[in-house]
Order: sequence, then structure tokens, then C-alpha cells
Amino acid sequence: MKVLFLTQFGEKGGSSRIQVIQFLSRLRAGGFTCIHNAIYHDLFYDVHMGLRILPVLRKKLNLIYHLLWALIRRCYFTLTAWRYDVIIIQKDTFPLLLYTLLTTINRRVIYEIDDTIFEINPFHNDSKLNLLLLKYQAYLCKKMMQGAVLVVAENEYLANEARRHNKHVMVLSAPIDVKAMYPRTGERTGSGPVTIGWIGSPSTTYMLEEILSVFQELAKRVGGWRLKTVGARGDFKADGVPLITKPWRLEEQLADLQSFDIGIMPLDDSPFNRGRLGYKMIQYMAVGIPTVAENRGLNKTVIVNGENGFLVSGVSEWVSRLKELIEDASLRARLGKGGRRMAENRFSLERLTEVWREAISRAARL
Repeated sequence: MKVLFLTQFGEKGGSSRIQVIQFLSRLRAGGFTCIHNAIYHDLFYDVHMGLRILPVLRKKLNLIYHLLWALIRRCYFTLTAWRYDVIIIQKDTFPLLLYTLLTTINRRVIYEIDDTIFEINPFHNDSKLNLLLLKYQAYLCKKMMQGAVLVVAENEYLANEARRHNKHVMVLSAPIDVKAMYPRTGERTGSGPVTIGWIGSPSTTYMLEEILSVFQELAKRVGGWRLKTVGARGDFKADGVPLITKPWRLEEQLADLQSFDIGIMPLDDSPFNRGRLGYKMIQYMAVGIPTVAENRGLNKTVIVNGENGFLVSGVSEWVSRLKELIEDASLRARLGKGGRRMAENRFSLERLTEVWREAISRAARL
């Protein structure tokens, strides 16, 4: 069976890499002919996510250029849609008339949604033009779900929204390759400081900034620890806090995660984030470290108090649980092992590959 995968971005894009790209080799081994193309260029991703800073005018010109280039690519894939048995579109949104033409040429379209793009992303809502584009994207997202033969949603929150627009919905949790993402060897003890780690992107740094007071209070109450951020915005600072910052690189991701002793998952309560499952929690569990997460949203569907980490609300709970973990290596080890078990049993890439196989086969029959 010949399947076209259209992802929003290439490997730099987290959701594209996690929800689609890492499955491709396994699907090919299972007999599928998989063709993968990204709609947007890596340069657009760098500017879009704040990894590359441009002057205002150049940024606007970059946006217009890449939007036009993406439209041309969507037109090409629409006109060649007849070549494929099934087409999978990951989170991208086609203009309505173009999408209607695509589904007329080939109705076997799966729409994969792993983000709340039917809501307004606060990180990108920084101008009237961007707000207009975000509202248009939210509208198109609902039309994409409506026009597909099948919607694959990353979690039940997104699946419930998808069911408002399509009766054929499957859930595919964010997977992790537990063979490639594993705990560091040796005991997590020693004379060095305990590392509280956060991995993310410039677009999610604002949630880390919202709990800066936690680290500042923690620094007053206990020593022997440091905060390490990977992928945060370049201007991120934490006055009065022992801090290490470094950019995210795919080839260094495992080593960075293994350097953490405790993982943190702050989360705000905006409509955009209520349906987002923080992948960093799954990464923390895979490398065998405990997670301290805000007690809201989908965090509550992953973290079980006292088994793989702690759910917290407010500064005092954040400080109390982090202090407890800093001072108790055996507790960190026990919760880390619980997280590793959950990563293997619930989020394993090998197991979830079967869900993609079923989805493709099901779409071909509809």
C-alpha cells in the first residue's frame, strides 16, 4: 500500500518527528510504501519558533514567502493525490477549496491532530496579522477533520473535539522509542548537585518563566541543586538560581535528558494548553527520572502521585515536592523506575506502531 505522509515540518518539528517521522521505518518494514514530505522549510521553522531572530520587516517577508511556498506545495500534492492509496496530513491545514479538490481526487485522507490548533496559540498571537492567521487556521482545522475519512488524535481531549466533526476517530498517544531513549547507566547519586531539568522550546518558555518564583524560593530553602534548561528562549534568565542553559539539538537530546535528576512540567490553564499532552513528561519517564508537574490539564492523565512523580499546585507545593526529591535519592530512584515502567507499557513506539497500521488499513477500507 502506497501512503503519502504530509507533515507540517521536518525532523526539527517536534510533533512531526514524534507523531509521524519516527514511525516511518517501522511502517516500511511492515510492508507499507511510505513517502514523506514536509509542507514548510526548516528556515521557516527556525524563524517561526524564535530560534532565529530577524528584523521585523524581514520576519514578515519570511512569513509571506513561506506561506506562498507552502501553498504551492499543497497544490502540487493535491494534483498528484491520485498516486496514493492513503494520504495522511499531520496537523497542516489546506485552504478549503484546495482541500475539497484533494478529497475529491482521493477521499482516503487521514487527518492527524496532536495539538489544539482549533484554539489560539498565545505564543504566536503577537500581531493582528498573526491573530487573523491563527483564527483562519482554527477554522480550517475543523474543516480538515470534517472532510477526512478518519481522524487520528493524540489524546482523548483532542479526540472529543474531533468527534464533533467526524464519526471515525482513533487515538494514538505520543510514542517514545524506549530502546533509543533509556536511563543513564550507574546510580544517580554522588557529591555533585541534583539537576532539576526542563526540555522544551522557545514557544513554551513562558510557562517556565511563570514558575520562576518556585526556583527562587527553593534556592533560599535548600542547596545542592541546579536548574538546567534545554531549548528555552535565548533570553531566559532566573535571577538568584543556579542555572545552566543550552540549545536543543536532536543528536544531544538523550544525553541532556540523562543529565537530569528531576524533570519538571509547568503548564498554564489557557484553552490552547488544555488539550496538549506535554511530551517532556514521557521523555522524563523513559530516562527513568521522576516528574513534578502542574496539577492541571492532561498532566493528570500521565503523572500518578507517588508512583512516577508528583502533581503540584501553587508555589508552596512545587517547593515542597522539589525539596523532598532533592534530599531523597532513593525516592527519586523509586519514582524514576515507576515512570520507566509506564513509558514501556503505555507509550512504547513498538506498541503504538500497530495503531498507525490499523488506522491506515481502516482508512483504505472506508
